[in-house]
Amino acid sequence: MRVANPPEDDDVEKINLSVGARETLKHTVDQNDPWSLETEISRIIESYANIFANTPVRFTIGEWSAILDANNGTLMDAQTAFGIAANVFDSSDFSEKWGVNNDELGAKMMKMSYAALFRVAEMVHRYWTYPTYQEKQPEEFLPSSMVCPEPLADPEAKSK
Repeated sequence: MRVANPPEDDDVEKINLSVGARETLKHTVDQNDPWSLETEISRIIESYANIFANTPVRFTIGEWSAILDANNGTLMDAQTAFGIAANVFDSSDFSEKWGVNNDELGAKMMKMSYAALFRVAEMVHRYWTYPTYQEKQPEEFLPSSMVCPEPLADPEAKSK
């Protein structure tokens, strides 16, 4: 898909990309097509949003609190999505603090798809990165579709 009219210089927003993002784009865009980069970045962002919208993840508030607690200070990126479950296993006992069994929660997370774990990792990243999220309780910043009143055997189950 090409843009019909090129943007005016005043309309162009400049963004800084990580080295990894630039390397990825270098291999996916036509270097001779000036619209290729804009199109590819747009496609990636839209795909990311679509994957998240169609990857259900649901935990109780206690489970979310334990996941957030276990991953405080964890650098979140695509390579560390599976590490969030390991952090739950490795954390101190959450049964008294959050009413959650670490081993059961970690085992439940290990059964999740990569997309679902990445969605959880994204919520952890947002919570610990953005101060406005940290001021809230999990039930205040998590979409209601990601919270269930009772523990589910399958955290990827769709809400009814």
